[in-house]
Amino acid sequence: MLNPIQPLITDGNGVERFKANEIVCYLLDNGGLNMNDLAVRDFSREDREQFAQLIGYSWSGASDLSYMSDEVLDAAKSMKDSMSEDAARAASLREQILSAKRLMRDGVAALYGIHPDDLKTNAHKDANMIRMVISRLLRHAFLAGYEAALLNATQEMNGEKSWPHYEPEPVDWARLEKHLSETVN
Repeated sequence: MLNPIQPLITDGNGVERFKANEIVCYLLDNGGLNMNDLAVRDFSREDREQFAQLIGYSWSGASDLSYMSDEVLDAAKSMKDSMSEDAARAASLREQILSAKRLMRDGVAALYGIHPDDLKTNAHKDANMIRMVISRLLRHAFLAGYEAALLNATQEMNGEKSWPHYEPEPVDWARLEKHLSETVN
């Protein structure tokens, strides 16, 4: 279960901060423990994150805390714009996923030998694209098996122990093509 996110307010100096809980602030100021005492205790990341919000940490300062998640920071910003907490969390996670996809786009395109723009289309539904990707994966798997077999043969010729001995399984190309045709169509 997720801890709730405190709303953001703007203080008298124009600084955006999490809305402090007066009881929590009172206990911190008068309870005999200070922030250093709390820092050495074994509290979860989520509880530390919520505590920073409850004591009125500034939004910009909270981004420097190792236990403060981007999800909470982004969601708090969205909540200030009258978005519900659930909708704000969902929007934050959606943006993180899109950002990760953008960062991985060139690497994935290079891995499969396709142009990065092809990843933006519905090319993954195209039978020819699927066949090409699977063909490349199988070729890489075959070459890896061939490489291992060569290594084993070289070790045996040199009198070295060849453990583990790897023999790639033969590929039934006709069965694979039939399966692909049935799956794609």
